[in-house]
Amino acid sequence: LKNADGNAALVKKVNPGKTIKLVWMQKGVAEDTPVEIKFAPAGAKTTVMVTHERLQTREEADGLRAAWGEALDRLKQRVEGG
Repeated sequence: LKNADGNAALVKKVNPGKTIKLVWMQKGVAEDTPVEIKFAPAGAKTTVMVTHERLQTREEADGLRAAWGEALDRLKQRVEGG
């Protein structure tokens, strides 16, 4: 999987309805980083939690937090038909 910024993700393991584990390859960053996405049913909704590990700087963590937030917002809009 690749995004418009040239970053890519290699999916390592999928446990349908529960977790996705992947390796994040960010353009301009030397080390690939692991990501785990967990899904938890919460009534009629599903909670999604993203854990992105081995980030080296506060700036990198803040940037990825914002990017994951935006991606999850886009996903929510699609699921809700927006």
